[in-house]
Amino acid sequence: MNDKLNVPILLGTAREGRQSEKVAKFVLVEAHQYGFDSQLIDVRDYLTTLIDKTKHDTPWAGIVKKANGLIIVSPEYNHGYPGELKLLLDSLYKEYLDLPIGICGVSGGLVGGARVAMALEPVLIEIGARVVRPINLFPQVQNLFDATGNPIDPKITDKLKLMFDNIIKFAR
Repeated sequence: MNDKLNVPILLGTAREGRQSEKVAKFVLVEAHQYGFDSQLIDVRDYLTTLIDKTKHDTPWAGIVKKANGLIIVSPEYNHGYPGELKLLLDSLYKEYLDLPIGICGVSGGLVGGARVAMALEPVLIEIGARVVRPINLFPQVQNLFDATGNPIDPKITDKLKLMFDNIIKFAR
């Protein structure tokens, strides 16, 4: 029996040229190294299924039902989160109950996605999820990774591991 926790990484933007994709791929590698059974979920792949809220048996619903936790990687757009992320989150409800969810905020600026994290937190609480601390911020994302996607500062993984530990605490 596989006792690894299933913790998908949700990339919350469909924008072309998105810098947050680097962060999502990095978090995915770290989650695998930590021991999670994780896959990258791209909000782009679900845009066509988000309009009809009468369908409860969607691929996204299947992913969330099987998940022991979730990590959202979202850029900050105009002090908030992308609309497609909100549509995806709003397409389900009871499936999120007590699901531990970690947030990784991404920004090209100095604040590092803090405002997207602050905007997402009440949404996640309202849908019954458990927001996991610490929230991870990736400021000036354009300067955080080298050309191959490796972090320039290896200390960037420390807070991620603490978030992973807390996902386990909530999931078990």
